[in-house]
Amino acid sequence: FYTRDSPTAVTFTPALGYLGTAAPVTIRLTGPGGQTRAVTYTPTVTRPPAPDAPDLASTGPASAAQSVTFEIPAGGSIGYVDAGGRALADPTVPQGSFALAAASSVSTVAGRPFDPTLIGAVGTVIFTPRRGVTGAVPAIRYRVTDAYRQTSIGRYTPAVTGYPSPRRIRGTNPDQ
Repeated sequence: FYTRDSPTAVTFTPALGYLGTAAPVTIRLTGPGGQTRAVTYTPTVTRPPAPDAPDLASTGPASAAQSVTFEIPAGGSIGYVDAGGRALADPTVPQGSFALAAASSVSTVAGRPFDPTLIGAVGTVIFTPRRGVTGAVPAIRYRVTDAYRQTSIGRYTPAVTGYPSPRRIRGTNPDQ
């Protein structure tokens, strides 16, 4: 959509996922002496950079879930993939299970129509260790896809620290 920001400025905001040349708009300017001039503005929208799916790691105690968080582009999505890039359901490894979560927030600009490019989102990968597990956990792959169907694949590698060693409690018994 086009908006007139001032008497001399027009802004084109493309719909999320739009690529190509938009319909031109003609702007008529009038100078101080009453002279007029018509200017045509034809915006071209190109693909933005692909999303980033960083390699992430976390370390946490065996008694609690752990997670990592990353950005999801507006109109984007997240999912697990195998080594060949094929979609997977929630992966489970002998050491525990993984889950995905996403949260979003919406910003608005006064005087402008709703703009889905102002939606911010974050993805979270959660690992829940099985009881008694410690040490390194095999990495899983996750994919971030944007509104232009561009993708990036990252890895998440959790590690589980051990259970605390039991303490000996000394009693009042002299035989201890």
